[in-house]
Amino acid sequence: MCLKLGIAIGGVLALVVGCAAPVPSEPIKLMTFNIRYDNPDDGPNAWPNRKALVAALIGREAPDVAGLQEAMAHQTRYLAERLSDYRWVGRTREHRAGAGEGCPIFYRHDRWRLAGHGTFWLSDTPEVPGSKSFGNDLPRIATWAKLIERASGRAIYVYNCHLDHRSQPSRVASTALIVRRIGQRVTEGEPVVLMGDFNAGEQNPALDSVRAAGMVDTFRVAHPTADVVGTFNAWRGRSDGAKIDHVFVSANLSTDHAAILRGHEGGRTPSDHFPVTAVVRTGALDAD
Repeated sequence: MCLKLGIAIGGVLALVVGCAAPVPSEPIKLMTFNIRYDNPDDGPNAWPNRKALVAALIGREAPDVAGLQEAMAHQTRYLAERLSDYRWVGRTREHRAGAGEGCPIFYRHDRWRLAGHGTFWLSDTPEVPGSKSFGNDLPRIATWAKLIERASGRAIYVYNCHLDHRSQPSRVASTALIVRRIGQRVTEGEPVVLMGDFNAGEQNPALDSVRAAGMVDTFRVAHPTADVVGTFNAWRGRSDGAKIDHVFVSANLSTDHAAILRGHEGGRTPSDHFPVTAVVRTGALDAD
């Protein structure tokens, strides 16, 4: 009797396990956006004239995670006040916290909880605020966050950076440093996003270390033959240049969709860079 009952229960368990199908993760929408620092010399394109456009664009696109660049402290505060669904992490790049530009990471707090974060300088002394040693005149930083999806418990690491606009040696050394730091922190199998304004086109050797680490360009996964890809619009809506704003992901993230957002309102673009978005998924999990 007991033997027969054991066989019956075992058969039912085998049937249940055998029927369990992989369950794909919910899509994760990512955005990288250089919002242009508050420069009064921008005249009609100065921050007071377009800040509402920036907030509206982010709110409308509703990314799960947005990495911003050139965000001064008051710009970050303004967006945080108007994007109530989000929390953010990061600090500015100068020695004194709050001075200069930052690379904050905004995330939807209803879906994600913060498990860790930090900012490091792209230099030989990454933990020294304001440090620079790669050939760049201005300090450059990367901000990272470890986010846990509340519903599933899945973790994802997000790195957001802004590389130097003049020094190629600095760009090469900076990406190499970021890749090393990712390798030191992230456990094998944990998905990683690396996004930002790299000031480097797709063929620039500064991106070699990123690709060598197994990370892929989400835009090229979605649009392998696209040739109108410029992301610096110079306030004129132009898109004929290089794609210098990128969303890279580790190989265990699949890309559903990616886009360069070229919208404007009344002839005014929200920034002198177009935002770039990507929709990705983590690897499938077995059903419970």
